[in-house]
Order: sequence, then structure tokens, then C-alpha cells
Amino acid sequence: EDRYLFAIRLRAFHQLGWRPSDRWANVGSIRPSQARSGVDHNLFKRFGSFRPRGFECTGPLEPLVARLREYRPDVITGYPNVLSRLGQMLTDDDRRWIRPRFVVSESEVMTPVMREYIGRGFGAPVHEFYATWEFNVLGWECRSSGELHTSADTVLIEVLSNGDPVPEGRRGEVVCTGLHSYAMPLLRYRLGDIVTRG
Repeated sequence: EDRYLFAIRLRAFHQLGWRPSDRWANVGSIRPSQARSGVDHNLFKRFGSFRPRGFECTGPLEPLVARLREYRPDVITGYPNVLSRLGQMLTDDDRRWIRPRFVVSESEVMTPVMREYIGRGFGAPVHEFYATWEFNVLGWECRSSGELHTSADTVLIEVLSNGDPVPEGRRGEVVCTGLHSYAMPLLRYRLGDIVTRG
């Protein structure tokens, strides 16, 4: 299950423009569970591909900028509040070394102001990713429309108001059923998130 959902995650990133040879910087709070993705990273590395690296974001940001300069990532993912603060503090000299093709915001709501700071700061397109611990990938931003593509082959997503489906353009609560949850099936699980149905 873990390996399958990780592959689905890579599919979503591929649709945003990720390439297996990209240096991928994940700026977040690194947890021990992230070390076991179910994927043989050594196999990927033998072929010179798939190079994600975790960057802890809970400390001062200046050392993080120095580490990103050294790594020179092609793709950056992370929390929008951290990425927007990084974007505001990057200098022109930093941007000579930190030049991602695109940046992906995940794990938190990204406001329009955060998107602007991230895009201007990193000088790259910014995309939004919607995922949860319970279901992994729920959706990722379409590069042309800005709406989210949902991962319909891994999770059934309902948008409900008072238990009834909402029409297009209306807000409602997200309720999910995982289609590949073998260890702990979750049926019509209420995430507590409010979204507008596309």
C-alpha cells in the first residue's frame, strides 16, 4: 500500500513537471516515518535518478538557505509558510544558486500572498498539492486551470454540506474513502477540511 501510494505521489509530481533526475528538496519537519517510503532509493540512485533530500525547517532559516545553495535543487516542496518566508529573504546572489524549475506548496493552505512571495522569491512557478497522512495524495494543481486534479483511482472524494453533495462552485466538507487502504480501511472519513467543488 505504501509503495503504491508513493508511486501515485510521484505521478502527481510528474504531471507538475518533475523528472526522475531532478534534485528534489523537501523543506519540512523531517519525521522518522519519512525514512521508510517503501521505495528502494538505492535502486533509483544506481541509475542516477530520484534524488530527494529532506531539509529540516524548524530551526533558523539562514542555515537552511546555505544548505539549499549547496544542493542547488531543481524542484522544491514544502510548507507554504516556510517557503514564503524563505522567498522574502532570498537575495539576488542566493537566486544564482537556488533556481528551481518550480515550487510545490503542500501540507497547509497557501494564501495568495504566500504564493506571490514564493513565486517572486524563487523566481519559479508555484503549484499547490493536497495530501493527507490518511490518504496520501488527494489532488494536485492543474498547470493550465489552477484547479486541483483529484486522485480518483486511489481515493473517493465527496464534498458535502449537511450530508448532501454540493453542486459545482459551492463549498462543503471533504469526506474521503480510501480505495487502497489494506491495513486500516477508512470509509467516508471526515477530514475537517472545507473546499469549493470544481
